[in-house]
Amino acid sequence: MKSGASSEFAWIPYLYFGYLPPDIAGFPFESPNEREVVSRNLYGAAKVVGERLDAVILHQLEPNSLHVIPLSGGLDSRAMLAVALDAGVEVHAVTFGTPGTYDFEFGSGVARQVGIRHTAMDLRTLAPDTEALVAAVRAGGRWTYTFDAYYNRLITNEFGAGTVVLSGFLGETVAGAHYPGDITSAEDAFVAFVGHERFTSRRSLVPSNYNPENSLEQYRSIARIPGISLYETIDFAVRQRGAIRPIVVDDRFDVRTPFADPRWLSLMFSAPTEWRQKSLLYEEALRLKWPRLFRLPTKNHKGSGLVAPWERRVTHLIERFGRRLRCNTRPSSKVTAPAPMLNYIDFREGFASQSPLRALARENLADLKARGVITWLDPEQVLAEHGVSGVDNSREIQVLVGLEINLKAS
Repeated sequence: MKSGASSEFAWIPYLYFGYLPPDIAGFPFESPNEREVVSRNLYGAAKVVGERLDAVILHQLEPNSLHVIPLSGGLDSRAMLAVALDAGVEVHAVTFGTPGTYDFEFGSGVARQVGIRHTAMDLRTLAPDTEALVAAVRAGGRWTYTFDAYYNRLITNEFGAGTVVLSGFLGETVAGAHYPGDITSAEDAFVAFVGHERFTSRRSLVPSNYNPENSLEQYRSIARIPGISLYETIDFAVRQRGAIRPIVVDDRFDVRTPFADPRWLSLMFSAPTEWRQKSLLYEEALRLKWPRLFRLPTKNHKGSGLVAPWERRVTHLIERFGRRLRCNTRPSSKVTAPAPMLNYIDFREGFASQSPLRALARENLADLKARGVITWLDPEQVLAEHGVSGVDNSREIQVLVGLEINLKAS
């Protein structure tokens, strides 16, 4: 359990963030002490970045082991797959999510394209019960996004024993995906991060006198990591360490995180700011190093692959004509889901229908209400309102169920 979570009502921040921020400031990696000299030529810099990434991923591979790669529609898992294929090690790709979404379709498509062993897990058929969620929390997924922890442990529970699991943890974040743009002052970065991290979308779940900034006071004056913005520094220390790592890194198994390698961090944190914005340098490096794999559709570009800078202008023009034209001209025509960017499952639909997911929520929200620890709202009413006249309380329900599951697991 995270520090402080066991004391009475120390879980209040969970109702705001959807996870408990770590009490003690720190980072989920060894912070690089020195910056490197990076070429001011994008092509030259991208070539160096591609070679460095190849080396740090290769360093994590074991010649005589099976390597399990959770393969999504994103860039990080595909980069790890590219290195593993080049190295000739045994690979088992696992795609999980909802059919019709970018992650499910593009991950599966890449696996088929390269002809590797592949398992596709349709999460709609793998709805958890209370016991399974409690088990996921006790297996390391404490005080984070509880459903996310459960879904990720489906992979390690099934395929983790005796294998090397490669995780893309920190990949696109280090590359600059969370670069905040023109936020410059420390106070603005702090306030912006706190505002962005509110998990619920429709209603507040916290008491009226709760101030989320107080939960992160120890991070207000955190020392900035050289080469990156203060906003990113806070993100690494709070969200990546407190929320994301417990989800994607199952410490019961041999899970390896090449994007946390100090050699990778040192180079990427030394890159010019303008090249970290929108992961420009990272994407150019992937395109140059593994052109065949990264011309296939990606989630990051909503069905487009990574293309040369001059091609991007053409791609942007095509995308302006809408999804129909793009689907007719790209290999993403199978993606027909109304929300192709969806992660995991459609919680809005799941909590609204007469499904195992709604039954799970009903059970745990009734238990939470019976505890009497939340007196400022009615957990069961949050579920009752969901789906009525278009009301979407799905994120609120996830947090309240997560709270009850963590209390059960304590």
